[in-house]
Amino acid sequence: MPIPYSTLVRYRSVPYVDGGRDLNGWDCYGLARHVAQAHYQYSELSMFDTILAANKRQLTKAYRVENSKLTSIDTACDGCLVACLHNGVCVHLGIVVEVSENKQLVVLHTGEKTGGLMTPIPLFLHQHQQLEFWQ
Repeated sequence: MPIPYSTLVRYRSVPYVDGGRDLNGWDCYGLARHVAQAHYQYSELSMFDTILAANKRQLTKAYRVENSKLTSIDTACDGCLVACLHNGVCVHLGIVVEVSENKQLVVLHTGEKTGGLMTPIPLFLHQHQQLEFWQ
């Protein structure tokens, strides 16, 4: 179900906080988890509030725990989680959302240097070499 653009803008404006898990501040996992639970009924996602996104070893371990609960899919679709991998290490997470006003699929994600972003799927695919999609 498409998410209103105004809601996505509000999510993008939340400050980046490594280990953050709520609207006061979040990292890439916190944002993806929040949107997955609030809009796509992913009730089973763990909090992992002691794991920092900057610690890629911990992030990868958490990612493997979570993806074992989900189904791998071949292409991006509304509501799927996307993991960016580098040599088997999870380096970034996001969630694919459909923007209600134009039905465009974008990856909603956040980073320490960029803050919240809505990146169109083709550009996100170009920026990251190894992606895995889950739902």
